[in-house]
Amino acid sequence: MKPRWPSFALLATALAAFPAVAGPFDGSPPAEHSGFLVFENTFSTRLNAKPEPTDGGRLMTHWQLCYLHHVDERNAWGGGVKLTADTDGARVGPVVRYRRWLSDSVGLDVGVGSYVAGQDYSFQVGFPAPTVDVGVSFDDWVGFHAGLDALDRDDDVHFEPYVGIRFGRWLAPVTTVGLGVLIGASMSSMGY
Repeated sequence: MKPRWPSFALLATALAAFPAVAGPFDGSPPAEHSGFLVFENTFSTRLNAKPEPTDGGRLMTHWQLCYLHHVDERNAWGGGVKLTADTDGARVGPVVRYRRWLSDSVGLDVGVGSYVAGQDYSFQVGFPAPTVDVGVSFDDWVGFHAGLDALDRDDDVHFEPYVGIRFGRWLAPVTTVGLGVLIGASMSSMGY
């Protein structure tokens, strides 16, 4: 059975509704809360070519859902889940995340984790596969992001560096819904 685009729209809507019921999404330095949730959608471009055989696409999107706990006025630690998708497949795994506030509205984020599951349509991917990223966020609305994945494809490790723009707070669900609608419309026009 082929998927229909409304199923993608329903999934995107469910993801968009999640932040509204999940808790505090205020990632600013602690004032009245001991921790906060982070839901981010990042659009990235790969800096090197994918190994053959692939479609050669360089665009990727990442989602992170994490909880960070304030350890003092300028630092927070936590963990969560990272999902990465590109035209060759998707992968998911846990991440440990650190945030250092450079000011009341600018934060430096570092995440380290490992993909533990996923699928690649061109290669047999080995798991676990390390992932690391660093980003600068501006009041959790928008930020810049760079990362590196080390993927074991057909018993050969490929390093895949990328850079991109990250959306948080309510922009993450909006961009997720937008991406879902775009994918759904594309699949619908192709007859899926």
